[in-house]
Amino acid sequence: MKLSPQHFFSCSLLFLISCCPDGHAFVFPKSQIARVSSTTVGPLKESEGFPNVIRYPKTGWGLSKPKPKQSLVDLGQDKTAAPWILNIIEFFHWFSFPIGFGLFWTMFSNIEKLGAAINPSNPIFSVFFLLFAHVTQVYGGGISGNMMHQYEGWQVAEFRNPLKTEDAESEFNNAWLRAVAYQMLFSFQTLGVLLTWVGVNGVDTLLQKGLILLTAFVITLAPELPHCTSAFPKLMKKIGLEKFWSALTNGNRPVFPISIYLFIAFLANSIPATLAYIKMFGAISWAGVPIMESLPAVVTSTIPFFLIAFGGIFEGIRAETTFNQWDHLIAFLFLDLGLFLHAPYYLRLIGA
Repeated sequence: MKLSPQHFFSCSLLFLISCCPDGHAFVFPKSQIARVSSTTVGPLKESEGFPNVIRYPKTGWGLSKPKPKQSLVDLGQDKTAAPWILNIIEFFHWFSFPIGFGLFWTMFSNIEKLGAAINPSNPIFSVFFLLFAHVTQVYGGGISGNMMHQYEGWQVAEFRNPLKTEDAESEFNNAWLRAVAYQMLFSFQTLGVLLTWVGVNGVDTLLQKGLILLTAFVITLAPELPHCTSAFPKLMKKIGLEKFWSALTNGNRPVFPISIYLFIAFLANSIPATLAYIKMFGAISWAGVPIMESLPAVVTSTIPFFLIAFGGIFEGIRAETTFNQWDHLIAFLFLDLGLFLHAPYYLRLIGA
């Protein structure tokens, strides 16, 4: 069972308090205090690596960005990593948060009408889980990815193991951090698509209950290896698409460093989530709306969902293999657009 440092610390503290209610457990002998004090080190200097001045200029203002990493220079992509471009990229990443807040308010302020339109037999249940799905994806997934980008100065560059690559911090992005961020991001995204189909369809069948339990197991306890970074190339080689995969990933660069089990769980929940979108938004009338009125319901109902999916795929396969920062921006514009469209879709569903 996996325990985070926060969980371990909390459990340890509660254990100490419960065992020693009088507080004597926290009284240290003077000899121990002296021993601890004698081993205390002074504050680290910037020249010794703290704070880290590699990624950001010394001033560290909000709009400050580091110079392009050497790997971007070697690839000829350093011009796309100018500070003003990186600031635009950062803006649209964080902009998903106020978009999400507007979406949440739209749903909350119309909770009764939305619930009646989506699931008349259990309206509050439906809106609650749909709202929770959006919160999970926007804030849970968003913070996971943004934390990594903030660490890397909002540059998408070649990824390397920082302990096995000389000058890794100044030349490359951190491959270990990327793997952790991806695992967390996809855990939240998987939970989000699961909550989506739960909100629309409910949980009635044995298959639905089994998928929920299996997803919970994969997110919390399943092995994190093998990664898709190694599984995908092997699969493509077996089915004769090795050259296609190499071209798609710009020379077979590693993409999607997440557990293959988590990826399968994500796909397994994305299928019923897609069907839930068709069921929920398929009844919307687009009469009088150019282009939309000529499209079949199976297309119009899934546009927000697939815009977000396309943005994620484009970032993972295109931006993180070409390392062109404009590709990174394009990916997130699709994500923001898909998220934004949910609000007018919900309003149109209730005839507002």
